[in-house]
Amino acid sequence: MKTFIKGVLLSVWGAIGIITGLQAQEFSKLTPKQIGDKITLEYAISGEAVGQQFTVSPFYSVDGGKSFLPLKSVKGNVGSNIPGGRNQIIVWDVLKDLKELDSDVVFKLEAVSKNVVPLQDDFRDVVFKLESLNRTTNGNIELILSITNNGPTRDLKMINGLIIITDFNKRKYDAQKGKIAEVEGNERYSTPQRTIKKGESVKARFLFERVPAEVDRAMRLDIGVELITDETYGIDLKIGKLQFRDLPISTVQTAGMRVEQTKKLQIASSPQHFTIRKVMVVDNNPPVIELISPANIPLVGKEATRGRPYAQSSIGMDDKRLRSLATGEELATTDEFTMVKARVTDESGIYDVTVNGISAEPSKEGVFQVKV
Repeated sequence: MKTFIKGVLLSVWGAIGIITGLQAQEFSKLTPKQIGDKITLEYAISGEAVGQQFTVSPFYSVDGGKSFLPLKSVKGNVGSNIPGGRNQIIVWDVLKDLKELDSDVVFKLEAVSKNVVPLQDDFRDVVFKLESLNRTTNGNIELILSITNNGPTRDLKMINGLIIITDFNKRKYDAQKGKIAEVEGNERYSTPQRTIKKGESVKARFLFERVPAEVDRAMRLDIGVELITDETYGIDLKIGKLQFRDLPISTVQTAGMRVEQTKKLQIASSPQHFTIRKVMVVDNNPPVIELISPANIPLVGKEATRGRPYAQSSIGMDDKRLRSLATGEELATTDEFTMVKARVTDESGIYDVTVNGISAEPSKEGVFQVKV
């Protein structure tokens, strides 16, 4: 009976340890910026579990945060299946939702945690699933992988020095100890190697020492692998590299943990003034075309003939005057082709120039050249 009670107490304390070790999931920033007639919302979610996903919804308020309306014309890191991490961006196309905006605006983001999707990658029919990236009790970082071989029986090699964490200051830390199933390698250049049969799954564990305590996210995790297959005609060696980006480093192992389904995050920005209006541009003058070569050939706006230049301004206004050679001023030549060079100008800029349906691609000075 005493042994049974002791086992129960240990289980309870173990569960409490896991729960209290979890980091708080939260928005760590929200920064609105205006770019032209669009507004970007830069945000970050921290403290999430590895592979945890969120449904992110953006809102805005023009009454100081008393009431909020949803942003509709948005793209980027918004909607369902959004992972946590830094450098998340939502782009709001303001004028698709509003006629204009000229007000102090408060933005708000809400996120609901839905599920955890295993982070995994595969190489040559071997699947590497990231189960945990966490701090140990003595401050080191531990990486736990679940590896499944869906191909033929082969040897798996993983060099400790090629398992590398890069933080957001571009500092690199490679593993000093590694273990694939029961095979260990306890030096930086050790190479744990283990035969894995078809359909077999094994666990791999790597330990990173002397990683500063302030590093709580990995900008990148690189994993170097080698697969050796004994084939009929010799040995087949395949070398590969897997990569995972923007990963949280938790305070406890996350393998097998469940995400709280009702977890809801929220953040609001400070009021900020934005002015965005539609700009109407009126251009009543068509582009002007000056023929440079052949020289001394006047263009007149009478009937259309072969070889007429045609221009369009940057706001879409066409020069609809038909351009032809003046009667009696025709160019006579025995050459199969003639090189036409001209300059086109317009107060609103030039969008495109075509000659006989061919784009002439004018220079910055408006000079174009085409063979007719």
